[in-house]
Amino acid sequence: MIRSLSILALAAAACSPAPSGAAAPTQAGQPAPVVVEREPAMSPGRGVCARVDQSLIPQHEAELKAWIEAEAGPEAGAVTVERRMEVGDWLAVWATPAERERGVYFIRRVDGQPRFLEVWGGMAEPEDQAEIAAWARGLDPDMPVALADCFAQTITRPEA
Repeated sequence: MIRSLSILALAAAACSPAPSGAAAPTQAGQPAPVVVEREPAMSPGRGVCARVDQSLIPQHEAELKAWIEAEAGPEAGAVTVERRMEVGDWLAVWATPAERERGVYFIRRVDGQPRFLEVWGGMAEPEDQAEIAAWARGLDPDMPVALADCFAQTITRPEA
């Protein structure tokens, strides 16, 4: 597995004495260069999604399920929450009510309560990414760009 190293880890490695059997310093007491391997740019938590919280713990799932079930009404049936993106008080939630198709619910928390903005449904192609990001930003003038861009990338490039 490829891992990233922080600048502090690099500094600590550069200042630590070389373990026995390690390569000798390269120049007048300088340690050998440290090779840093990085994660691919578009892995989860990187790229346009770097500032988007995508965790889905049981507490998130229960809260979101209750909100969406209340919004969709009893005729929609039980809701399954599959994915969550959050920036501040803004959320994009992939959810499927039992009697409806899966959608991405755009929600803004206002005074701790959900305000539903829109539900995205359907398919998208990679060439639609910019247009979809613009659509998401247009839902509300305060929509975080990071959330709109991460959503658009995720639905147009699911492998990214």
